[in-house]
Amino acid sequence: MNSKKHLCIIDDDKIYQFTIKKTLELKQNFGRLSCFDDGLAAINYIKDNLDNQTEIPDIILLDIKMPRMNGWDFLEEFLTIKPLIKKELDLFLVTSSIDYRDRERALDYSEISKFRVKPISYKEMEHILMEVA
Repeated sequence: MNSKKHLCIIDDDKIYQFTIKKTLELKQNFGRLSCFDDGLAAINYIKDNLDNQTEIPDIILLDIKMPRMNGWDFLEEFLTIKPLIKKELDLFLVTSSIDYRDRERALDYSEISKFRVKPISYKEMEHILMEVA
């Protein structure tokens, strides 16, 4: 796996962020981890770095339910800037929502690589990481 991968977590759950961070430290296979508590902070970060593509994440783990800008709103905004992103980016919708409508809505976005329900086990996280290797 490429040790230069940049993983971005967009989720307001600090325990989830901590768990993913510790999992990645055990794996020691990512060069960088960015965490954002809401979609607005994340989309602003991506927009601010469109001229510096190395700062744009390779992988995004996106939650649906967050303050200020939720995951669906993030996706809509992301679609407007996606043509400006010159690198391949894997986006995983990772949520605690068990509402079937969320899963069906996720199918409307070709940008979403996978839909996962939290909590994510260590094995599931390994599987996600292998998918993007």
